[in-house]
Amino acid sequence: MIVPLNTQIAWKELQQWLAVQPPAFLADWLMGFAGCHLEIGVILQCEMLQAEAGGVDAKALKGTIEFLTTLPYPVTWRESREIGNRIDLLIKLLSATLARGNSTELGGLVKYALQRVETVVMEVQDSESWSIGALEELSKLHSAVCKKA
Repeated sequence: MIVPLNTQIAWKELQQWLAVQPPAFLADWLMGFAGCHLEIGVILQCEMLQAEAGGVDAKALKGTIEFLTTLPYPVTWRESREIGNRIDLLIKLLSATLARGNSTELGGLVKYALQRVETVVMEVQDSESWSIGALEELSKLHSAVCKKA
């Protein structure tokens, strides 16, 4: 079934349904999804490395920041939304990392991410207007990291 773009997602119900699914089902489904979307695979690997490190894995996080903020090709207005989605994934990753703690190492990485996103914004024809919100979110995140440190 093709879902029309204007369909509303029942996020709360979806979250409740996912919460009761068996872990093996979710892992298989997520791996299949990551196989179709390299960005998801990169983020999952970064999360895995951070979990193994027991905190912030600066090398993995920096590599993920670089991957998500490197433009894969000359970007026109047609690809603007795709780049915005990559930046949104980055913000979610950094927010989740902060929520787990260890803000000392994270401060420099969030600042690095903010600088790279500023560069991306200058290179993208942002017809979707995602860049203003992304820069605001990263600035708030940087402020939160500094306060927590």
